[in-house]
Amino acid sequence: QQRLLRLSLRGGQTLLGLINDLLDIGRLQDGSLVLERRSLDAPALREVLEQAMGQVAPLAEEKRLTFTLEAEPPWPLLSADTDLLRRVLVNLLANAVKFTTTPGSVTLRTGVEEGALRFLVSDTGCGIPKEAQERIFDKFATVARDSKGQSSGLGLAFCRMAVAAHGGQIGVESVVGQGSTFFFTLPTSDPRP
Repeated sequence: QQRLLRLSLRGGQTLLGLINDLLDIGRLQDGSLVLERRSLDAPALREVLEQAMGQVAPLAEEKRLTFTLEAEPPWPLLSADTDLLRRVLVNLLANAVKFTTTPGSVTLRTGVEEGALRFLVSDTGCGIPKEAQERIFDKFATVARDSKGQSSGLGLAFCRMAVAAHGGQIGVESVVGQGSTFFFTLPTSDPRP
């Protein structure tokens, strides 16, 4: 009964996430979504990173994957919509877990560039063919992979639009059979490099 309850709750959360992504994609496209920016110092950013990791951790544990946060301050001050930032991270982490088999690993890292904070989600999964890497950020785009994971094709489109709304950029580097690294940058509100 507990297992069925957990599956039901997870299914409900997945459905709610898809609905929110679809609604927010529409609002991002028509410009009606207003970012609720707040200033994120190191403790606030750490909290967002840990919330995202915590939300996806049960999926990684179920697959017995190594699931690691390798992100340490100092970070420059960031102005961001914390809910959208968390949801972008959750989408990227959940995809990484979905397309990684045991034994495998998923890692969330950060890096500082001039005028931007970089977020990287790396996995040791099945990878994405070169010809599909550009279109995976389009709505309803999916890629056939050697995995049982299925996708609606909305999560990465939402990520691209949410990152762009912050003035950032998103991309992927991937090798079939070796894994992928999804990365995005958000401009900082701090002049430090």
